[in-house]
Amino acid sequence: MNMLFPPYSLFSSYLSFPRRRESTPSKGVTLVEVLIALTILTLVTSVLSQGTNYLTRRLVRARSASQARNLAWKRLMQTRIEPVVMGHRSGIFGSEFPGLTWAETVELPQIAVDRPDGLYNYKLSVAWQHGFETDRINLETLIYQHPPKKPDSKAPKDSTKPEESNNSPGNSND
Repeated sequence: MNMLFPPYSLFSSYLSFPRRRESTPSKGVTLVEVLIALTILTLVTSVLSQGTNYLTRRLVRARSASQARNLAWKRLMQTRIEPVVMGHRSGIFGSEFPGLTWAETVELPQIAVDRPDGLYNYKLSVAWQHGFETDRINLETLIYQHPPKKPDSKAPKDSTKPEESNNSPGNSND
């Protein structure tokens, strides 16, 4: 045999690259994976909390607006019962509705032709404090109140009353 070159087995360790170890499943997570997961969790939590805060504020504002609309309707019904007074008035709704105020204006409508007596333009504003802002609900409508009947001298006499005569026993024409 030719022995100029040593057998292949002797050079195999020098000629071959080191073999990789067979990968085994990892038994834990790395610090980078934990940091990435915490970052994602923080971002999702902050977005959800901002959305929840926004929805809560909107819900409180919607409840306040609903309460203000109901009180405006109540004030309008109260105005329809009372005699209409021209001018501007304002007030509060009482201790059971703190912070809610009303302002109303009653004036003649801007109708140019044939405005009937007893027709009024009614403006109502209900306001409440919401944080540093003042929210407001405005209502404008026409109110008709039957005008008081004017005494008419030509009105027929009531036929249910007995007529008085000058010939009563206490009166004598003598």
